[in-house]
Amino acid sequence: MADMTIRNLDRELWRRLLLRAVAHDRTAEEETRAILTDALTNSPDAGYTTSGTWTAELRRLAGDWGGVELRIPEREVGDGVHRILALGEG
Repeated sequence: MADMTIRNLDRELWRRLLLRAVAHDRTAEEETRAILTDALTNSPDAGYTTSGTWTAELRRLAGDWGGVELRIPEREVGDGVHRILALGEG
């Protein structure tokens, strides 16, 4: 398990965390853990993917828009890799 320290927490936010912890019969640490767990596993906008990989999630998201068309720029023989390969030929 990892440890975390939160510095410069707003006093009102700390007070609200304590009230929420008491309401759930938890310590502030337990309540913080519960909030983070809920936010990072159950929220659709939390960046958590259930599909297993980030590429599968990207395909799922792009599919909602009907896919993505990318313009492939024209290349000249002297560009990038071609220039490096040409150095080895000389």
